[in-house]
Amino acid sequence: MPWGYILVVLILILLLFWRMEKWLIKKFKIDRGKGWIYRSINNVHRAGETALFIMFWVVLAAGIIFSYSPGIIAFIYSMVLGLFRAFMEWKYVRETRRHILSLFGVVVSGFFLLALIAMPFFV
Repeated sequence: MPWGYILVVLILILLLFWRMEKWLIKKFKIDRGKGWIYRSINNVHRAGETALFIMFWVVLAAGIIFSYSPGIIAFIYSMVLGLFRAFMEWKYVRETRRHILSLFGVVVSGFFLLALIAMPFFV
């Protein structure tokens, strides 16, 4: 499959998910907060994300040593991070409904992980 075709398909999929995210924000009246940078909710959340980040680098190093695909490890990390963020947002700031967007991010990451696994030349 030519790389140009794959790039066009991935861009179209990203645009579709971007529009779906905008629709979710409008439909559920989600408060996104200010700015583009994600901010931790509390110290437990910050410590949990730091621990996940350190574990990601350890698993990535081990994966490279044992010949696992770094791309798959990165997508799994993004899914675990999204689930952790969704849980923390649901538990501590449920009224903002930001956990819906975090779960949507997990679904998007899962979709791309399946696409990555389905394309044997990426593994």
